[in-house]
Amino acid sequence: VAGVMRGKIIDLARGLGARVQQVEATVVSLLSADAVFLCNSLIGLWPVKQLGDHPLPPLGGLGSKLRDALEHPLLTESSAEGAAPQAQHRFVHRPAGHG
Repeated sequence: VAGVMRGKIIDLARGLGARVQQVEATVVSLLSADAVFLCNSLIGLWPVKQLGDHPLPPLGGLGSKLRDALEHPLLTESSAEGAAPQAQHRFVHRPAGHG
């Protein structure tokens, strides 16, 4: 679902040099992801620690930078300008009714 926080996170990721793609999530892609998080305007960015019985990796790299940017927006504006390009990151969403 397109929302304010989702758009803000995508903009921040691009500002940090990430190439953003929207793809449909599968259980396999989530289990093999570097990090998985949920977001909305009330909670900001919230890491997902487990999917069923499968533990997921903690936020690191880009995920941590995004969380920090949301918590401290003034620090991010100046640091994002000189950020080095990063590897490609995929943002996935699971449409309602798919699981």
